[in-house]
Amino acid sequence: MPTTINEVLPRELLAYIFESGSQDDSPDKDSLSSGSELGDETGEPAEESQAEFAELVSHVCRHWRDVALSTPTLWSNIQIHDQTAFEWLKQRISLTKEVALDVQVELSGELVESPEDVMYLLRGEVRRWREFDCTLHSNHATEAFLTQLRGLQAPLLENFTLVDDSRNEFSRFYRPSTVYELFDGPGSLPKLRTVSLWSIPVKWDANPFQTLSELELCYMPD
Repeated sequence: MPTTINEVLPRELLAYIFESGSQDDSPDKDSLSSGSELGDETGEPAEESQAEFAELVSHVCRHWRDVALSTPTLWSNIQIHDQTAFEWLKQRISLTKEVALDVQVELSGELVESPEDVMYLLRGEVRRWREFDCTLHSNHATEAFLTQLRGLQAPLLENFTLVDDSRNEFSRFYRPSTVYELFDGPGSLPKLRTVSLWSIPVKWDANPFQTLSELELCYMPD
């Protein structure tokens, strides 16, 4: 007779339990998962901010690890910070297969990888972006990201936030030398509902934001 939970539960049911657990935002879960790692089999150790439920269950036993790494939705929340290793990031994205991605980025000028490389990697997955929330603390990072947002189509994108935090409340008085086209103009973001832009010099005559229910503009340059 079966004697362990792994013998009783089908893989599909265990994967469903993992997916449900990864969507639980309770404080107890966060405290348990803090400090866990993906480990040697999947790349570089995870940062504390990325120590999610999926990483916790992937360390319980070999069977749970195999199921967790085979469940793409567990890894679809992509968080990127200054110390995120590029190889780890590529591995994380590869685990998501073809599911929609929720991307959170916060970068300053003290990067392990260049912001150009980070954005180039994310750009390759733009068709799968569902949420893109990006805060940049240096002019270099802001320019790198804005330059590569031009000409993109994001058919699944629903929420888009882009903040240049290298400026302040006086940003509206400066005149940028470059204004940027975001995405590929009208029709490139058919599901977009919310947009928040802070201190971003946008070329509005190529406005791709046609389907919004909420628009936030703060400290926008003249």
